[in-house]
Amino acid sequence: MYENLLKKVLSKIKPSKKQLAEEKEFISRLVEKIESIRGKHVGVVIAGSVARNTHLKDNRDIDVFLLFPTKLSDEEFRREGLRIAKKVFGKNQYELAYAQHPYVRGVIEGFNVEIVPSFKISDTTQIRSAVDRTPFHNEYLLKKLTPQQKDEVRLLKQFLRGIKCYGAELKMSSFSGYLAELLIVHYGSFLETLSNAANWKKPTIIDIEGYYENADIIAKRFKEHFVVIDPTDSRRNVASAVSYNQFARFIAASRQFLKKPSLKFFFGERQKTMEYRKVKKSLTEKELVALKFEYPPGLVAEVVWGQLKRLCKILSQTLTKNEFRIFRIEPFTDEKNICMLLIDLENRTLQKVHKLFGPEIVMKEHCERFLQKHKKCYAGPRIEEGRLVVEEFRKYWKVEDLIDATIKKLRKEKGTKKPMKSLLRSAGILNESAILKLYK
Repeated sequence: MYENLLKKVLSKIKPSKKQLAEEKEFISRLVEKIESIRGKHVGVVIAGSVARNTHLKDNRDIDVFLLFPTKLSDEEFRREGLRIAKKVFGKNQYELAYAQHPYVRGVIEGFNVEIVPSFKISDTTQIRSAVDRTPFHNEYLLKKLTPQQKDEVRLLKQFLRGIKCYGAELKMSSFSGYLAELLIVHYGSFLETLSNAANWKKPTIIDIEGYYENADIIAKRFKEHFVVIDPTDSRRNVASAVSYNQFARFIAASRQFLKKPSLKFFFGERQKTMEYRKVKKSLTEKELVALKFEYPPGLVAEVVWGQLKRLCKILSQTLTKNEFRIFRIEPFTDEKNICMLLIDLENRTLQKVHKLFGPEIVMKEHCERFLQKHKKCYAGPRIEEGRLVVEEFRKYWKVEDLIDATIKKLRKEKGTKKPMKSLLRSAGILNESAILKLYK
């Protein structure tokens, strides 16, 4: 039922022998170049899926870790790491990127190369930066994965891609490549992973190396819907980036595939571009509000996605509290010029007057406070089913006014961090014609 389909998928996604040979030759020259540069680094590790031979055919990413002694200060570590990395790239195009520490990424001979400084440590208890554990991931998986399981990893990665569940970055909040590899280590194969995932509960807990006595201890410590203990560091949940929505999406897709296997789970279905007239018709049928922002200069995509998702949460809570019913709220950015939030509502306007229920009449002190607070009401007070009731004018009955007020408040608040303020500086609500103009 599955064998022929999976063979077909693998033939499309597995790198050819020629590609693997080219990668090996390029990596050899790259390592040789790094080792020839005089500096304070004490080692070079090629990590990531290419190093473990679990990568997909279209993956041209090479992750290089420059190892430095722990005696270096953070300032010296950053300076020396960037100096060597820039020297490796030479005249090739590169850019600085920022995580806990800055690193360099760019293109060399068609390969996407990231050169990341990290500390050389003997075990993960000595970690000084998050990337220090990556060489341990590499070492662990090289020992654990069989040649056959490396192809099983490829199938799982492509499946996750096809159902839009791949990528630990904030934009996706999904399964990382390392997590996919660990699932194959744990379950043994692609089909076994899906068979088990189809029956996952909340929480699902996986502790491959058995660091904890039982699942209850893990559940109390991590308090998340999906926990996969890092085999190289018992204090870390590898699945912490997976949102509940994406966790559920993977479970549902696993069930559907096992019932009716198809290539569409691996490669998706071709999305038809909606015609202009249909977009216009959709806007008249739905109550949509679009917020547009200029892409904040100097901020990396991961930070911007984080701020957009935070803003979604703030607006969702604020609108719900003010009785606007939200069907969906989605962030978007092209990571270059624009950012947007699209809010789908039941109604953009509410009745100007709303009904407020107070305490039961037998609660004397509470009733007095309620009446004092609601002196200027439109109608009432009256009693309904033993409770005080008043009708008052809403402060905000148009959704645009509430969104505008919320954004202005965030701009002024001292607790609002710089990345959010940078995003909000250019915030504007788009009308229907402006949305259609963007679509064109």
